[in-house]
Amino acid sequence: MQKSRKIIVHCGLHKTGTTAIQLGLAKHYNECLDAGIYLFNGEKGNVSTHGLASDLCKGSKKSLPLLKRTVTRIRDTNKPVTFLSSEDFQSIITNRWALRRFVRMLKASGTEDITFLIYLRNPIQYLTSMYMTLLFFKHAAPFSKYFNTILKDGHYKYKKWNLHFDYKEIATALEDANVDFVFRDYHQLKNGDSVSDALTFLGYHHNVQEISSESRQGVTKNKRKFTRYCRHVLGDDITAPPMFKEFENRLSDTKLILPPEYKERILSRFEDSLAYTDAHFGTNILSVTRADVERSTNQPTPGNTLSYFDVFHENIKRDITPVLDQLNTRDRNQATQQIMQNWGWLNISDNVTSKIQPL
Repeated sequence: MQKSRKIIVHCGLHKTGTTAIQLGLAKHYNECLDAGIYLFNGEKGNVSTHGLASDLCKGSKKSLPLLKRTVTRIRDTNKPVTFLSSEDFQSIITNRWALRRFVRMLKASGTEDITFLIYLRNPIQYLTSMYMTLLFFKHAAPFSKYFNTILKDGHYKYKKWNLHFDYKEIATALEDANVDFVFRDYHQLKNGDSVSDALTFLGYHHNVQEISSESRQGVTKNKRKFTRYCRHVLGDDITAPPMFKEFENRLSDTKLILPPEYKERILSRFEDSLAYTDAHFGTNILSVTRADVERSTNQPTPGNTLSYFDVFHENIKRDITPVLDQLNTRDRNQATQQIMQNWGWLNISDNVTSKIQPL
């Protein structure tokens, strides 16, 4: 039986269309298979290997048998290309031991041709967008601590994640481990279409645009499924009350807008790293980041945008309170209790809290 000749490990980064890639490819698992591309876990309806990546991130002992099963499945396929995808893979890149063990196990499948595929974006956009995502996962640290840690260390650790913002550090770690990798500039993709780019990179060219369009629609729908959050935090049987759905819409639609001086600090911290990445890997992220800073200097800045509730404080009062008012007393009390128990980590200010207290 022919062994896989090439393994592509897609590592994200976060906020670069990774979910769209996973959803889009999963819907066309059989077509890709016919084209000689084995999408790992695609037969399950989702091209992602979060379980393996998560265990590797945590250094879990469970990762060894899971790695062995992964290797066996790759070895048993007769397709020229195998594709593994999880944004969590980025967290092992600077962990020399975990990275080398992962690569060594992949090579045990019978191929030396392993390439890490990584999409990069403007670190200002990445930093702010990622903070909003972390809020979904009960991240309790204020933005100021998150921001200053990234400027100091070049990365940010939260639970299993190690989020990298210094792209030169990523490149150096992969080079030191003697791993082949490709950086793709998210901003150079047409309409931010990472799905088409990934398919083309894999050598699949049939109806690429159609697959890409379907994937973006899937991501939009997925973001609106607030039960996903409830299952993550509260368990599988939780049903979100109407008030939570409205709250989730506020969270999804809110963007954290940084004042120019904060953007300038990000640019200053990572300017050398971005210049290195652009020069060595054909990206153009530094100019995009500079343009972001220059554009913000000509725009009015909201008040204190560094506190999550300061960003959309008025939206909470305007849109959430009327939803509560429509509930009967028992439902309102129940919704309020859940809000205080499960969203209390957001440090709701007193004047907002008073708006949602039960009568």
